[in-house]
Amino acid sequence: MLPLFAEIKSNCEELSKSAMPNSFLLKSLNYFLNHYEGLIVCTRHIDVPLDNNLAEREFRAPVVGRKRGLEPTPKEVQKQRPYYLV
Repeated sequence: MLPLFAEIKSNCEELSKSAMPNSFLLKSLNYFLNHYEGLIVCTRHIDVPLDNNLAEREFRAPVVGRKRGLEPTPKEVQKQRPYYLV
């Protein structure tokens, strides 16, 4: 997998030489090149996962709970309904 990443990096370096300044293409190529070492960590260390789905799932529950706390429950809606009809 590392040779594939090396080939992508060399292609990006070549393409960045011909890209227009301040273009989105050049910005994205520079982003890739600046973060290249961090992107290939998973190829060097087998214990590093390719994605962060587990961490994302752990953060999801408290956030969803906070959002649900802002919405009224069906019982609260039934209590408030007469006030909305006036």
